[in-house]
Amino acid sequence: MNLLAVGTDSKTPRGEARGILTGILYMTPAETEADALNFCPYSTDACRALCIAETGRGPMPSVRRGRARKRALFVGNRAEFLRQLEWDCGALVRASVRRELRAASRLNGTSDAAWELLARGLFVRYPEIQFYDYTKVPARYSRFLAGKLPPNYHLTFSRSEKNEAECLAFLRNGGNVAVVFGTRKGQPLPETWHGFPVIDGDVDDYRPADPVNVVVGLRAKGPARRDRTSGFVVWEGI
Repeated sequence: MNLLAVGTDSKTPRGEARGILTGILYMTPAETEADALNFCPYSTDACRALCIAETGRGPMPSVRRGRARKRALFVGNRAEFLRQLEWDCGALVRASVRRELRAASRLNGTSDAAWELLARGLFVRYPEIQFYDYTKVPARYSRFLAGKLPPNYHLTFSRSEKNEAECLAFLRNGGNVAVVFGTRKGQPLPETWHGFPVIDGDVDDYRPADPVNVVVGLRAKGPARRDRTSGFVVWEGI
């Protein structure tokens, strides 16, 4: 079982045009706030209802089973999970060399786990991999802005319907925030959000190259396209 998927989703392969080969880890995310092992500790009701795990091929039974197997391996045999993850990272590096691309990895494709704590050695062993993720955990993002995460691990903070004040504080202090807008596919995103410039986060998935103090605009996908009541999707200015 490979833990890292390379080129199997619709978005990360777009990074190859800018010289990036991305491996992404998808696992079953939080189902409820009371999960014994909650990979998404700051998920909200709307976040879970509109989760990107239900977009693209996510609803397919085979995909769900694969993500559940990865989660089960992590829970049941973490040492083996980490061994496999390290092997996959090595394979990613070798593939990137063959293709003359830079290796990147997003470990939280459908989760929000603190990999800087769970797999500390991974970042040291593979300094040539640019790791990156989105997070809704304020403490994690504060540590990132303070330079307390591994130097090859980049985070972007994610807005929900409950953390807008924190989003604005991070933007004022040199951070970037991903915001889901109700903009339709092919239509331009708003130019600004609360006065901060919006860049198009759907062009590709590679966030470490983004300028600072910007909003990463993402168009609503899957169930989120129909959400007008939870506050998770921003419709103002659309």
